[in-house]
Amino acid sequence: MPPVSKRASSAEIATLVEDLYDHRKRRTARRKLVSAAAVDELIDCLDSTSESVVWSAIRSLGELRATAAVRPLIRVLERDVLVLDVCEALAAIT
Repeated sequence: MPPVSKRASSAEIATLVEDLYDHRKRRTARRKLVSAAAVDELIDCLDSTSESVVWSAIRSLGELRATAAVRPLIRVLERDVLVLDVCEALAAIT
């Protein structure tokens, strides 16, 4: 799959989100989602039952400094999951 540009289609973004669930594709998918600035989709991933997907979303949102993710990240903190990673992401954002 070629690199995704900032103007990635909804279908491309959806495929990349699905790829987060595959450990062999996760790193590349995460990088491309950051490149595409897919903030809303990454916020949705915070509700995943897969801790690896949640971690990927947390890291990506921090890299994007996505202010829209502050409240959703705080909700992840309330679940007492990946606390250090959430704190690092929030520190990058704020």
